[in-house]
Amino acid sequence: MRFDEIQKICEEKLGATKLADLAKEFSVTPQVVSNWKARNIVPYKYVKILRKKIKQIENEGNIDNSKIISPIQIVGGSINDDDNIVLIQLKGIVLTFIKNFKNIIIISSILIVISLLFLLISYEPFYISSTTLLPTGDGNQDKISSITSQFGLNTGSTSAKTYDSKVILPELIKSKSISKKLLFRKFNSNESGVALELYNILSNSEEKVDTTSGSTEFNTILAGLRNSIKVSKSKDRLSPVLNVRVITREAKLSQEIVRALIEELKIMQSQFNLKKLNQKKMFIERRFVEVSKTLKEKEDKLTNFRKLNRKLDSSPSLILEETRLLRDVTVQSEIFLTLKTQYELAKIEEVEKSGSISIIDEPSLNNVPINSPNYSLMFVLMLITVPFLLSSIVFYFKLYSDKYHKRILSYAK
Repeated sequence: MRFDEIQKICEEKLGATKLADLAKEFSVTPQVVSNWKARNIVPYKYVKILRKKIKQIENEGNIDNSKIISPIQIVGGSINDDDNIVLIQLKGIVLTFIKNFKNIIIISSILIVISLLFLLISYEPFYISSTTLLPTGDGNQDKISSITSQFGLNTGSTSAKTYDSKVILPELIKSKSISKKLLFRKFNSNESGVALELYNILSNSEEKVDTTSGSTEFNTILAGLRNSIKVSKSKDRLSPVLNVRVITREAKLSQEIVRALIEELKIMQSQFNLKKLNQKKMFIERRFVEVSKTLKEKEDKLTNFRKLNRKLDSSPSLILEETRLLRDVTVQSEIFLTLKTQYELAKIEEVEKSGSISIIDEPSLNNVPINSPNYSLMFVLMLITVPFLLSSIVFYFKLYSDKYHKRILSYAK
């Protein structure tokens, strides 16, 4: 068959106008096509290949590629082999989606139902209880010093922070000591139905607690409890108000832990704040006993002296001795009164320093979990993402499978 005839047919049916395009269609080199053109003849086997290609095109709907209106033609471009491949791929994607639409919907529905069931089964609610505390251990001098320090002034007076201070109190609440005491206190649990130590409730076990420092399980439970206790200060730096929150798996348990935390905090404050005061009281009590004994001895000695010496006016030495005895009794009496006064003052100070935390808001009982899932939003998100992912997977395997890849190549040639 003559080359010019083949070239004309290729231009009409395949849109191949250049020699390089003809070389691609027949899977030969451009040099071979040049030889055909020089001799004006094409071997018969390539004529058969051309007939086969034309037949395939006619079987697909007798569509002439030159008459296909594509986006490229709309903007004034021309269609080449790469454009044909893209159009074929887009057509294949649409056909693949239509063919697998039913399977995609069924599998997506199954996955969404399984996911929601898994969330329902594995969901574990957490409840929070909070309280607002007002530590009043800082004196008025601290408040004045704090205000003047904002303006760069120094009043020249310093006062030691007590354990009721808004600075130290958060550290006490988060301390290991209080957390350990809470772990060994008994609480009522809805899960067990009986009062158990907090350690057993948090560990879901009724076994004996291993409290050794090397116990990994105990340290893990202790760290978890400390992390569940949250302390936040007021945004106003001058305000001593603190907000304490506890998060657990039970609403009532969270409330009870907050109450127990306040009790333990007051006990610890009393122990710390009254430690030196107790030492002072013990010293006064010991001295009080000693002085009382000495005073009694001096008084008895003066009494006996006066019984034995009824007439003191006639003897200057007896008068002098009586004066000495009276002076000893007076001195011991003054010491006795001073110790008695200091002891009463120490008792008053003990009451003042016995813990000065005011509870502004009682521990709350919140029956609504803080981590309630939004199932409606989750369902909508799954309804969008799951079918999209499944469609992407189907298209990927369909486009890049050997069979489909060969089909695209056969359309492109």
